[in-house]
Amino acid sequence: MSFHFSSVVVLNGTPPRGFAAAVLWSLSQQKPRPQMIAADGGGAALLAQNIWPDVLIGDGDSLDAEKKALLLEKGVQRIDFPKAKNFSDGEAAIKLAMENSSGPIAVFGAFGGRLDFTILNLAAPLLFGPEQARNFYFFGHDSLVRYICPGEDLIQGRIGDTVSLIAMTPQVTGITLSGFTYPLTDYTLQAGSSRGVSNTIAENPARISYKEGQLLMVHYRKEDDA
Repeated sequence: MSFHFSSVVVLNGTPPRGFAAAVLWSLSQQKPRPQMIAADGGGAALLAQNIWPDVLIGDGDSLDAEKKALLLEKGVQRIDFPKAKNFSDGEAAIKLAMENSSGPIAVFGAFGGRLDFTILNLAAPLLFGPEQARNFYFFGHDSLVRYICPGEDLIQGRIGDTVSLIAMTPQVTGITLSGFTYPLTDYTLQAGSSRGVSNTIAENPARISYKEGQLLMVHYRKEDDA
């Protein structure tokens, strides 16, 4: 499957591998390629794949001096923040991507490491409101995580892929699933409920629709499915 994004953000979580690494490399080879923004340690993750970011942003506490100097020598734009601040480097990188982008945004390195940062990375798009949050796609080594739009959304994948749906508001109403092993019709999913977890794709594309609320999808994909 081909992906197209206006910006790419690489955070300082677990470096991209498997599915995520394949997608990131594919994006780096596109012409024109999307703008690539590294949040400090995310710069090291890009260097490991021989990819140069356009922007390096953050307070400098998660990128060693040698790698930072190498990036700056190559003309990478540097946006510095003090260590004492009331936002994370990841939030700053995501905000910058939002300000500079006119379309979907891919995020890598959002998972792993500290649990609080993983949660905040996934929640950061909500700062821009529900419509803008749906422009963000989070890539893990075997998964794609994104917010689903009200109305109908087509889910492209392979038969047998696991898909989980999580309510990010007190309730998500009118959920209807078709093309899944376990269909639903006009269902209300409560926050904290596991009812939407571990479904599987039975037809490609599968379909998800709902009326109100904020719905997060975790789609587990094969590592070679880039």
